[in-house]
Amino acid sequence: MKILMLNYEFPPIGGGAGVVTYDLSRELVRLDHEVTVVTMAFKSLPRKETIEGIKIYRIPSLRSRKNISFLPEMFLYLLFAIPFLLKITSRKKFDVVHAHFIVPTGMLAYLLYKLKNLPYLITAHGSDVPRHNPKRFKFQHRLIGPLFMIIIKNAKRIIAPSTYLKNLINSVSRVGSDNIKVIPNGISLDKFKFDPSVKEKKILSVGRIYRFKGFQYLIQTLKGADIDWEVNIVGDGPYKEEVKRTVKAYGLKNVRFSGWLDRNSLEFKNLYENSLIFVLPSLRENLSIALLEAMGAGLAIISTDVADCSKVLNGCGILVAPGKPKEIEEALLTLVNNVNYALTMGEKARKRVKTEYSWGRITKQYVAAYNSVMEK
Repeated sequence: MKILMLNYEFPPIGGGAGVVTYDLSRELVRLDHEVTVVTMAFKSLPRKETIEGIKIYRIPSLRSRKNISFLPEMFLYLLFAIPFLLKITSRKKFDVVHAHFIVPTGMLAYLLYKLKNLPYLITAHGSDVPRHNPKRFKFQHRLIGPLFMIIIKNAKRIIAPSTYLKNLINSVSRVGSDNIKVIPNGISLDKFKFDPSVKEKKILSVGRIYRFKGFQYLIQTLKGADIDWEVNIVGDGPYKEEVKRTVKAYGLKNVRFSGWLDRNSLEFKNLYENSLIFVLPSLRENLSIALLEAMGAGLAIISTDVADCSKVLNGCGILVAPGKPKEIEEALLTLVNNVNYALTMGEKARKRVKTEYSWGRITKQYVAAYNSVMEK
């Protein structure tokens, strides 16, 4: 099968959706499928290269930051991608187009469908769906509302990584839940090693720092709790400075901000492998890549009971109510005061993610979706 994969994020740029695109593409190549990725250029990255059998083309966009892309950069990516895609699809016959994000890359998939009759499916990732992260794309969603509906309705299949996002897509588009399939994100099990002997008294929290991600509740927890463990917050975002000001106001000396880290960097890997506890304090989630990574690295998990987090953990972590620092505090104290219990929970989480969320298992579901799209 020849698959054209579209995503303006692809490692080493972007966040979790880029990681999903890379890991899925790598697994598809292992299954003898041919994958071509068209993504954004960034500074000195090669415009064309092959990594682990994945053919990668990077389109000019004047992208300024690795961790986030802004509207003018997305527009330039779309503008330059259109002639390139028309050229490449004239030279090679693809079986299916897989766009990650309804906007902006869904626009390219729709255009190829209209001009080249190429069927497409879309994996939504959260911020591309109205109301999930209104602070990020509120204006854009209003601006392209009618086009959003056209892209959705012409897709042969919409993939949502969680039941929460499936229901949200259905509520804003009324496309019908039958055409929206839940396929969870996966995790590459070779990414992290689990060695209890290297675990340290460290608490880790990872994600884009928006208000709805709930980092402020973790900080409020630390203000009142008698916990002297090192706390590492990894990520960047518009709410970061506010969270840092709160840390300073509370006089917390054990909280460290690492900023955005390349997921392939040694520092990123070490933080996961050496930390003992992971906290996901979100008010809303799709299906957190950071949560799967924490499970894969064998961390004891504390997560808010939102979206599909309870389903993913299935008893292999502690669930708390969103926006409740006191519940996070109680969960942290339970783990901090019983390190052996925390290690046991981490090992259970690793076994759980290995059984249910390996990319080998998830990719088979995507291949079935591709076949369904081609049959349609």
